[in-house]
Amino acid sequence: MTVRLPACLLGLAIIASASPGCAQDGPNHPIALNEIGGGAQLKVTSPGFANGAAMPVEDTQYGGNKFPGLNWRGEPGGVQSFVVLVQDSDAFVMRGPVLHWTLFNIPGGARSLAAGLTSPPSGSHYGPSYLGATEAYAGPAPPAGKVHHYHFQVFGLDETLPNDVAQGGFRALRAAMTGHVLASGEIVGTFQH
Repeated sequence: MTVRLPACLLGLAIIASASPGCAQDGPNHPIALNEIGGGAQLKVTSPGFANGAAMPVEDTQYGGNKFPGLNWRGEPGGVQSFVVLVQDSDAFVMRGPVLHWTLFNIPGGARSLAAGLTSPPSGSHYGPSYLGATEAYAGPAPPAGKVHHYHFQVFGLDETLPNDVAQGGFRALRAAMTGHVLASGEIVGTFQH
């Protein structure tokens, strides 16, 4: 079993402040849904867990690191692309919640991402996460102790984002999405190690 934890999650502040994978600009930015969400309400579900329930070990870095799958509905017309962000609201880097995964430019006609997803759907791209600019799914990997909450957020945008937006990190992605969200919603899974 390999758990991919960057130095910033091990409490090495000097490395954390220098590492682009860890620099999730602050101070105190909330989860993205609370910051740039809005529009119509998306109903987001997962075949892997119920909202507010514990995620299976298999979907975490302590198991198979398998993407649990997502489904959404309720979006208005005009959605050109979707963005999915996964953030841990109980772990912080630079005083912001840890960003575990981003997938952007999901085609506007999509209504789901399959469980076990191992590569982006056609036309979509991985975005920034605590591991770097364009990394695959990084499931929960909290230290032993308290329960962590993982926010699987879905945003329907009125545009397709530039393919290179991930190179600018979370700040650039967030700026590009701001003002373009037509619909948003989330499902929250929990995990305790």
